[in-house]
Amino acid sequence: VYFDKDNKWVYTSWDVRVAEIPAVVKESVLVAYPDFVIDDVDFIERETGNFYEVELDKGNATVVLFVTPEGEILDSSTGEPGTSPVVSDEMRLFLKEKYPGSVIIDYGRNANGMLEVDIMHDNIEKDVYFDNEGNWVYTSWDISPASLHDKVNAALAATYPQFYVDDADYIERPEIVYYEIELQDGNFEKVVFVSPEGEILNE
Repeated sequence: VYFDKDNKWVYTSWDVRVAEIPAVVKESVLVAYPDFVIDDVDFIERETGNFYEVELDKGNATVVLFVTPEGEILDSSTGEPGTSPVVSDEMRLFLKEKYPGSVIIDYGRNANGMLEVDIMHDNIEKDVYFDNEGNWVYTSWDISPASLHDKVNAALAATYPQFYVDDADYIERPEIVYYEIELQDGNFEKVVFVSPEGEILNE
């Protein structure tokens, strides 16, 4: 049982065995995330309503959902399920069309105020960014330096022969795709943007 600093009741929670959650809740969760397994469940009582907090796992990916006893999946970044949706229907449709089969792992606002939606797509964790109007800004994900295209490696070797690749991300924007590559030479670091064709973009 949780109270605020003025001793006002905030909410109560308790563990629920997976076998004890209503069938409609389980069905709703597993339809939304068919490849995930329910790992942990809590029941939350609040003044604004009651819901289940359901944790699902798939490999290294974890998703936490808030679900009403009637099976409605709630969406909120504030920790107060039932408030206005954060990942809008339009954003979800965009993700479904651009990254078929993807599932949302997590979301939140970054330091620049953009909404960062973490998804799992083709067994790769990707970060998708939207502006305050819900427009897609860009997507990024880590890649292995060993997987860089030969043209990219050739351009880096010719332009920065003393450096080695320390880290690499793949960036998708509406108008362009490129690699964001962190180069290292002793204590000196440099970040360069390179197209898949090997063009250095920020020289």
